[in-house]
Amino acid sequence: MIIKSNLRHNYSKVHTGFNIWQKILDENIYHIIMHFISESLLLYIEDNITKRDNIIKQLIEYTDIMSSKGYKSNNTYKFQKYYNNNIKALKILFNSFIDDI
Repeated sequence: MIIKSNLRHNYSKVHTGFNIWQKILDENIYHIIMHFISESLLLYIEDNITKRDNIIKQLIEYTDIMSSKGYKSNNTYKFQKYYNNNIKALKILFNSFIDDI
């Protein structure tokens, strides 16, 4: 479990087990989460989608880029901006969980 209690801080609280919470720098957490989200989506697409139209090909390319921090592209700068925006969205998502608790 991850709690992002304040979007201005550079760390999040991570549950490490046995009711222990540890503050960890965001840069050590969110790229791993993005990688696994992207990899899971890629595996799902490859296993379950047989029709490969242009939109699916773009989605595969995009998730492949997101799983590599934007470095699997010829236009790395453009995709790093997308990647950073997705990381910000993840932080906001984890911050919104606090309101639900």
